[in-house]
Amino acid sequence: MPCWPCLLAAAGITGAEPEPVQRKRLLAHTSRFLPAKDVPRIAAFLGEMALLPFPDEDLLPLRAARRDPRLMADQMLLSWLDWLEAECNHHPVLLVLEDLHWGDTPA
Repeated sequence: MPCWPCLLAAAGITGAEPEPVQRKRLLAHTSRFLPAKDVPRIAAFLGEMALLPFPDEDLLPLRAARRDPRLMADQMLLSWLDWLEAECNHHPVLLVLEDLHWGDTPA
């Protein structure tokens, strides 16, 4: 299972809401502990992970990453780690990693 269901649940997103409401909730959630200047970028890339796309008109890094899969992967990972670190700095966080052995790349 991907990591984003826990992110959506933490943001109070059930999936039944219209996408604009989901984006607003994700922005509100990420703005709790992250610096305001980083919130739009981090929320947008977390949205990409969660299949909740944000508009990219005002976000050059997102627009660029949508043209380059490697850049997108790097930015999603960085945003996930930034969000997780901010959450961990404010309260305990428990992630359960099930079937982690399936994440190994074939040799």
